[in-house]
Amino acid sequence: MVDSRESGIDDFLNLLGSLAGQHPLGKIRRAISDRRRYLIMPRPGVIICEALRNAFKKKKATIDYPFQEGVKPKKGLRGAHYFILEKCTGCRACERACPPMCIEMVPSEVTKTGKRPVINLGECIFCGLCEEACRYDALFLTDYIELSAFGRDEMIIYSKETKPSESKEQQEEG
Repeated sequence: MVDSRESGIDDFLNLLGSLAGQHPLGKIRRAISDRRRYLIMPRPGVIICEALRNAFKKKKATIDYPFQEGVKPKKGLRGAHYFILEKCTGCRACERACPPMCIEMVPSEVTKTGKRPVINLGECIFCGLCEEACRYDALFLTDYIELSAFGRDEMIIYSKETKPSESKEQQEEG
């Protein structure tokens, strides 16, 4: 049984074909009939050819991550925190600015106030407010995004406990 819509389309295309003669509109009927044939039941050879064509022209969607270089982060993406402890004054501005309260100040002999920041990356939302709050540019976010760890203890960033005079001597030696 033929659908009335299909017969209407066929009548319209017959009319166009007879009026147009060899005009490009006369080719519409052939295109629609070809499309209808592929939509109803494509031949196995057509399916195989289409599958092979699509398989070899596209890039792979996945990579062998640990062994191949991963995705490069876009510029401006906020990743792991980095401290310059020599610039840190221990003013606690980063601790007060942190919404999830993942920055904690611990005792230190290096900073002027006797405290240094420690960040728990497991709780951090990487908003960048701590970076904006630091007046001395001692804390900033890098573009390093590979932060996976096996345990929660590995997600805590401790700034290195070195005195400014020792670090200058180490830089001169290295």
